[in-house]
Amino acid sequence: MISVVAVAGEKKAEMKVDGMTCNGCVSKVKSSLEKVDGVKSVEVSLENSMAVVVFDDTKTNESTLKNAVNQSGYKAADVKAADGKKAGCCPAASAGCCGDSKAK
Repeated sequence: MISVVAVAGEKKAEMKVDGMTCNGCVSKVKSSLEKVDGVKSVEVSLENSMAVVVFDDTKTNESTLKNAVNQSGYKAADVKAADGKKAGCCPAASAGCCGDSKAK
């Protein structure tokens, strides 16, 4: 699954992409997502194995984005909660797992 965050008429999907090993993989995933009608922007990170997609939800949906990644030869997986925090992340007040300088 892909988690989604709504942003003023747009949605932002953040998904883990398994199987990328080089910049060529990143380009292939990015290109596949950019071809989906309604996609406004795509960022793909090899280092984090993540793709962030801003899209028009009147033209496409999370399932279509996931299928685009899967059809490009990689595996899309859900790793973010709807609030944009990593699943299982510590409360924002402590920010200990996120490297916040206030954490003790």
